[in-house]
Amino acid sequence: MEPLTKSQIAALRQADTVYGVMSEDQHLLRAVKRRTNAELERDPFGVDVTIDIPIDGSIHCYGSNGGTVFSEKVVSCFASLWESSGVWQIIKPGDSVRLRWSRDGHTCENARKAGYVGDSVAIEVIRKTDVNGRRPLRFLAETYIGPDNSARLCRTF
Repeated sequence: MEPLTKSQIAALRQADTVYGVMSEDQHLLRAVKRRTNAELERDPFGVDVTIDIPIDGSIHCYGSNGGTVFSEKVVSCFASLWESSGVWQIIKPGDSVRLRWSRDGHTCENARKAGYVGDSVAIEVIRKTDVNGRRPLRFLAETYIGPDNSARLCRTF
């Protein structure tokens, strides 16, 4: 687990949007700085700036009986971490970040009967002094409760 650098922390703090991404067994924080309307008027061909920050992550899948199932079937995860801006303010250089995805971890029996699922993603901040990462600061970043379709956080395709 690589610690975050000062420039990566600055990107997370200054970003308009931060996404959590898992694809091809790689976990990323994707910080996006959007262009303002004034910038778009001056240069309509300009683009938003995106910085991908590789981090650690894990996926936990739960079956219909509440037990853990194999995570190999999950091929991608994506979540907008738009309510997580406060998390980036507490990160210090040398800290590490992990994404903890949960597929069906928030699916209760009533939701299951209605054909709904419950996914979530948590951000774990591991302080530089926590050498083994045993005491992470954990923040629930995003949840999805709804039909089992492509809008859910953890997809199997």
